Amino acid sequence: MKRGVYEAIATLVGTIIGAGVLGIPYVISKSGFLIGIFHIVVIGLAVLMVNLFLGEVVLRTKGDHQLTGYAEKYLGKFGKILISLTMMFGIYGALIAYLIGGSESLSAIFSGPVFYYFIGYFVVMSGLVFIGLKAIKKSEFILSGLILFIVLIISLVGFTKINFNNLVSVNFSYFFYPYGVMMFAFLGMAAIPEMKEELANNKKRLKKAIIIGSLIPLIVYILFAFIVVGVTGENTSKIATLGLSNVFGWQIVLFGNLFALFAVSTGFLALGLALKGMYNYDYKLN
Repeated sequence: MKRGVYEAIATLVGTIIGAGVLGIPYVISKSGFLIGIFHIVVIGLAVLMVNLFLGEVVLRTKGDHQLTGYAEKYLGKFGKILISLTMMFGIYGALIAYLIGGSESLSAIFSGPVFYYFIGYFVVMSGLVFIGLKAIKKSEFILSGLILFIVLIISLVGFTKINFNNLVSVNFSYFFYPYGVMMFAFLGMAAIPEMKEELANNKKRLKKAIIIGSLIPLIVYILFAFIVVGVTGENTSKIATLGLSNVFGWQIVLFGNLFALFAVSTGFLALGLALKGMYNYDYKLN
C-alpha cells in the first residue's frame, strides 16, 4: 500500500481511538468480559458498515464536503441544520474534554499547574488544525503508531499478571452497561471525508482504508480490555490506566499518561479538522 493509504488509515484510527478507550475496561468489568467482547464485536462491525456506506456516498458525490454538506444534498436544509447542530455540540464538547484530558496528562508526566499545560496544549493543537490536512495527516500517522506501540507494551507487561478467573464471569443484569461507552469509543465517521482528500489520487483505495481503519480499533479495544480486566478484575478503575498503576507502579502510570495524551491528541486533530471542513466547505467560511 502507498503512503497515502497508510495516512488515511491512521486518520480513521486516530479519530476512533480517543478518550473513550480508557473507559472500556471499566464497563466490561461490570458486565463481564464475554459480554463486553460481544459489544465490541457487534458495535465495531456495525460501525464498519456505516463507515462503508458513508464512504460510498463520499465517493459518488462531486465536490468536497463534510457530513453537513452531504446531509444537505440528500436530506435538504433540515438535514443540514440537524447535522450541523449535532456536529457543533458534539465536537466542541469532545474538544473541550480532549483539552482537559491532554493537559492533565501533560501535568502528570512533567508536573506543574494544569492551567499552563491547558493553554500550551490548546495553542499547539489549534495551530496544527489551522495549518490543515497536510500537517494533521503526518501527525495522525505518527501518533496512531505510538498508540499501537504503547498498547503493545502494556499488553506484553500485563500478560504475566493476568488472572484468567477475571475473564470468565458474566453479569446479565449489566448486559447493556457497556453500550454507551462502546458507541462513543467507535465513532469516527467525521474522518471519512478527510480520508477522501488524503486519497485524492487513489480513491479506489478508500474502501480498503475504511475496512482496515475500522478493524484496528476493534482489535486494540479487545486486547486492551483483555489485559486490563484480566489484571485488575472487579477493581478495574473508571480510567483504566489508573488501576494498572496499583499493580505495576509508576512505569505503567507514565505509559498510561502517554497513551491517554496520544489518544486525545489524535481525536482532537481529526475532530478539529472535521469542524474546520464543515465551516470551509459547507458554509464557505474561511
